[in-house]
Amino acid sequence: FILETGLESVPQSLLQLTAISVYTQRGIEVASTAYISVLVSIACVLSKVYVFCSSVDRHLVLLKITLVCADLLALFYTTQVLWECQENQICHRIPFLTREVDRPAQVWIYALSFWGVVAACVSGATPVVVWGKWALNINSSSSSANPLRKAAVWLFAQVRDLEGARFG
Repeated sequence: FILETGLESVPQSLLQLTAISVYTQRGIEVASTAYISVLVSIACVLSKVYVFCSSVDRHLVLLKITLVCADLLALFYTTQVLWECQENQICHRIPFLTREVDRPAQVWIYALSFWGVVAACVSGATPVVVWGKWALNINSSSSSANPLRKAAVWLFAQVRDLEGARFG
């Protein structure tokens, strides 16, 4: 259900939008069934959003559904704009893209990039912080009864015995 949406419906909708844009730019007429197919695909994707939005509070669920739907619609809009922003429009360059986009798409891409960098920093820093806190707890002066210290001392003793190494 969820895999089908993420791995089939969303990419299919994005490809259909891209095909419509490319055909329109080349002057090829696009049948109305292609537009209907895109609308049905997007509606199917949006109809499954509620699965990701669980909460105890009903108002919070509605807020989550609204925000996820807005984000998905921004994804579809940005994909469309990537192909349609022309020289006669006000288009903005994004350093890591080869095509220009309009202002709303630029804001969405930068916001998404910012939160991606924040998530990467947090997920990268979390193990370091946890390890540091663990190391401080083991080496604290009142840690003689600390089970972590006892386990670490035992582990280092086992390794020392196996390797013949000396831990200071």
